[in-house]
Amino acid sequence: MFYYFAKSKFKNSLIYHYTPQRLHQITGISINTIRKHIGILKKYNLVEFHHGNLLFRSLFKINNDLGIEDKFYELESVPWNTLKDFKDKYYLKILKINYKAQVLYEKMNILIDGSLKNHLSKSSLKRYRRIAKKKYFEVKSDIFFSTRQIGRLFGYSHTWGLMMLKRLENKKMLTYKKIIRRIKELKEKIDIKLLNFYNIGYYYIKDSILYLHKGLSISFQ
Repeated sequence: MFYYFAKSKFKNSLIYHYTPQRLHQITGISINTIRKHIGILKKYNLVEFHHGNLLFRSLFKINNDLGIEDKFYELESVPWNTLKDFKDKYYLKILKINYKAQVLYEKMNILIDGSLKNHLSKSSLKRYRRIAKKKYFEVKSDIFFSTRQIGRLFGYSHTWGLMMLKRLENKKMLTYKKIIRRIKELKEKIDIKLLNFYNIGYYYIKDSILYLHKGLSISFQ
């Protein structure tokens, strides 16, 4: 994240007469943090020094050299005001990628019988994947997230995942809603733990009614 945020502050990705103090004045990031991250970027060949100037290498060019299809370089184009703003845009990007991956997975399940997946050649799988990516091929089933899944995606707790979603919604980056289904009125006690073990989402009981919380439906703005 430091790479994208710092890089967005300079035209042509070049910092003339670089010093940690100068970068601190422009970004607001502490000098110690700057020194630490610039060292890491240099180690992985993401920055270069030329006659006292610091150059952030283009991820687009690096990915082309390595044959990697990575769209994160699209985040470079906007000069973000704060690192926190950039982080939220980064989180949104990851959520969109995860959503597209789930959609592609559902499409592949429609195209290919599960028992055949392990027996198809790489070329056949690529052909099916190309078909699945076509815009006219839509998935009717819903794609759900959970705050626990989102938290785990970024290495945090489900509470963090919920707070992050609320923050992105307040910034009008996305909207989300809980998908809850009323299952039935209970006449006797049931083992909720057993139901939650075998099903997607989770069941809960309120006023003797069994409900299924299927997850969160997210719409990206």
